[in-house]
Amino acid sequence: LDKIWLYTKSSAKNDIICFINSDIILIPDFVKKIKTIKLKNYFIAGRRWDIDINKKIEFSSNWDQKLLKLINTNGVLHSATGSDYFLFTRSIMPLMPSFAIGRGCWDNWLFYYFQKNKIPIIDGTEITTIHQNHDYSHVKSLTKNSTNKGIERDANNKIANLSYINDMNINDAR
Repeated sequence: LDKIWLYTKSSAKNDIICFINSDIILIPDFVKKIKTIKLKNYFIAGRRWDIDINKKIEFSSNWDQKLLKLINTNGVLHSATGSDYFLFTRSIMPLMPSFAIGRGCWDNWLFYYFQKNKIPIIDGTEITTIHQNHDYSHVKSLTKNSTNKGIERDANNKIANLSYINDMNINDAR
């Protein structure tokens, strides 16, 4: 992640930066809701809706309404650890340690970073984000001593170096 974040910070033309995991679908009102933010500096993350998507999404008329209906009938709002988008201004974008992408702990570090630097943390759960459920069969580094997300997650945990008290998530929004 460190190289992605460094490149983004140096090349972004806009002041608002958003990191979104690739298994997330955004509803069209995402940008509209972001534009209502009037703070100079902030950090926004929100819980995601988990759903099974078993067929190709046709991004034609009313596709978003169909997905919202699917959330209402079959969706599960993920726990406070389920933030898959992070929004902030470029001027406060941190230099990211060399975390492995797609594994845990780096998001906890991000919450801690902004809290430590007295940047308002905003719970953006009302901004609907949809997570397409999937398995973790793509993780090839599983060992009997690793978590279900492999040795990369364990390495991220060491890099983050957060004590229990500093292991933050969306519940720490003010």
